[in-house]
Amino acid sequence: MFRWANEGLKFEPENGMKVMTKGNIDVYAPQGRYNFVVTQVHPKGVGELYIRFLQLKERLTKEGLFDVKFKQQLPRFPQRIGIITSPTGAALQDIVNILKRRFPCAEILVVPTLVQGENAAKDI
Repeated sequence: MFRWANEGLKFEPENGMKVMTKGNIDVYAPQGRYNFVVTQVHPKGVGELYIRFLQLKERLTKEGLFDVKFKQQLPRFPQRIGIITSPTGAALQDIVNILKRRFPCAEILVVPTLVQGENAAKDI
């Protein structure tokens, strides 16, 4: 696999990992050699996002960030609640009404974002 194709990978391939590859057959006639030039690699079985999650979790565990000494007690009632959604959608009003009933003292922060369409993933 060439470096330019390897740089686009979103996970770290490991020995023994099952993958699905996409590429092209290249023929080198003088030596009668066939090469499979890999252009894309995707993990087979478990999803790519899950593999990235496990690799991140392993790295953070090695750094000691999941040690008990870093854990904090959750407050009984939230002081601040953040909502990331469209400011014009009916869902926002439903969420705000329920939060005001359940946690009247909590500050509600609304972060406006696109939740539908092509640009939603980038905006979120």
